[in-house]
Amino acid sequence: MATFGERIRDLRQEQGLTQWQVANHTGVSNTYISALESGRKPAPPHAIVTALASCLQVSEDTLWDLARTERENRLRRRIDGIPTSKRTNHPLSVARVETEPDASSALLDQAMQSLRASAKNPKQRRTLADALEALGKSLRWNS
Repeated sequence: MATFGERIRDLRQEQGLTQWQVANHTGVSNTYISALESGRKPAPPHAIVTALASCLQVSEDTLWDLARTERENRLRRRIDGIPTSKRTNHPLSVARVETEPDASSALLDQAMQSLRASAKNPKQRRTLADALEALGKSLRWNS
């Protein structure tokens, strides 16, 4: 299934429009349209979806359903402590260091899973994740 941005790009290209033309019609910048299409920006709020639907001559409901689904998925990821920005380097998304699996790595993974499941408060979850990341670094450094 195409993302909101991919669908916007496809519709724009089918209409033979440039990003600048879509931006001009919707009242946003062409940089914003580019960021939407590339996935660097999340699905926009309802007012912008309405303007995009008008510009791209498509049903507002069709675009809004796609945007709403994408926004809900993004919110679920944020609630679960999963970064939603491609630029984020949050402890819960840090790539695994290529090392031999050992007991300390398994315990660290188990602690991260427990953290995701138990910490309800995002600030508390972030504090715990930072502490676990520091622990993981020190374990890797000392081995």
